[in-house]
Amino acid sequence: MRIKKRATDYTPEMLPQNRKEVFFDVLKLHFWDMIKLGLVMLLFSLPLHLAAIGEDIITGSIYAQIQGATPELQQGGYITILAVKILRAAVSTLLTPVFAVGLAGILRVVRQYGWGENVFLATDFVKGVRQNWKQIAGLQFLLGLIYTLSLLAQQLADLSTGAVAWLLHIPMAVFMLVLLPVAGYAAAGIPVYSTGLFSHFGAGLQIYIKKLFPTLLGVLCTMMIYLPLLIPNLYVHIFGRIIASLLTPIALLGWCLFCYNQQDKFINPNQYPELIGKGTISAMEIE
Repeated sequence: MRIKKRATDYTPEMLPQNRKEVFFDVLKLHFWDMIKLGLVMLLFSLPLHLAAIGEDIITGSIYAQIQGATPELQQGGYITILAVKILRAAVSTLLTPVFAVGLAGILRVVRQYGWGENVFLATDFVKGVRQNWKQIAGLQFLLGLIYTLSLLAQQLADLSTGAVAWLLHIPMAVFMLVLLPVAGYAAAGIPVYSTGLFSHFGAGLQIYIKKLFPTLLGVLCTMMIYLPLLIPNLYVHIFGRIIASLLTPIALLGWCLFCYNQQDKFINPNQYPELIGKGTISAMEIE
């Protein structure tokens, strides 16, 4: 077997200079491992997908039945649709522990890739589940509960008029624009810091306040993989959910690296200086 040699020796200067370079370096070297993690994500998110698809089928059938119906029947149909949406959100909340198992393991693997550490997919996945499952499950359950209540308010807003309708839209806006980004910071911090869940929330809120617009842009970029779900078509939703699950580890890698940059600015200098720039050449220079 012939050994092919590089034209030049590998030097430390070839390491990623920043976390943007880390992202593309990981994709270049470990793309198919990320897809494998995507398959794992698809497996653990399957119950959530089935619940969502069930909602699509039921609500689609109701919409078809009330087309051209009397106002009274349409009103009853809309109330039934509201009930189906709330039921699906509640069921999804109860299913979050299953999803949390997969997410906890993948976040550990993503952290290792982001830090330039050795990765053993099965070993690191299991270790991530063991170390972080409870906090991730608690975070997911809390998000699911608040989302269900916000969705209820939003659906009631569609049946209301005037100022009441506007007020009922506020909980969902707060959920999407504040709670979701802060929870995103918390999720990225759980595999990094050995602190409680509310400490992760506090740190996330601190960063969110100081980096409001970059955070919202980062969330928007991360959520781009779910754009097909905005298209009102059952088959597009099914295909979109499969693709989104496969791409979730890549999206998480980008989001976590973004979070690590913010942690380097607002958390690590005073509390964890050894984590500053971890995974880039700057960390090696500090060492």
